[in-house]
Amino acid sequence: MNLVIESHAPDASSTELSVTRAAAILDVSAPVLRKGLNGGTIPDLSMGTIADLAGRHILTKVEMDGNAVPVLRAGLARQHPDEERRFSGWMIDQPIADTTVALDRWWTAPGRDLIIAAGGFVVAMGSVVCAVLGDIDESRLVERGDRINYNATLAGVLRSDSQVEITGANPWAGLARRVIGSRVLGGGGGNFTRV
Repeated sequence: MNLVIESHAPDASSTELSVTRAAAILDVSAPVLRKGLNGGTIPDLSMGTIADLAGRHILTKVEMDGNAVPVLRAGLARQHPDEERRFSGWMIDQPIADTTVALDRWWTAPGRDLIIAAGGFVVAMGSVVCAVLGDIDESRLVERGDRINYNATLAGVLRSDSQVEITGANPWAGLARRVIGSRVLGGGGGNFTRV
């Protein structure tokens, strides 16, 4: 008698998780997770992807020259009627020029002193650090009512292939290499927060 038995065990890394379960694993809220999915910092809800994200370094402090670097909890990129920029917010694989002007301008004043003291900020979406902007100089700020254009330089940005694209040779490029792709938890209380 010739007996042949075949079986197939599903690949656990490709198992799709619910938003609620994935958010619990990553220690974020479901809305934060959805923002990451929609913005591209969280590619999918597979167990492999969520396990990878859960295993990433979580930033608890970011400093540049002894100054705390704030975090911009970015909104999703959306068309913007302003003639200066096509978009506000962030989405993976935006053109560099659109990314810079979508993130560095027309924020309300809260956080201003922290940003100026640091000289830049990191950007997070869905708890994943996706960009770093720096070279902010108080003399180059443009204020329009209660809104501020920081005239920052994009130092680095996350791309869809999980690679970090460094966009400048300024001192902030080193920080970008170290923190983009890491995770940052918490937040709340405004667009710009401390880590």
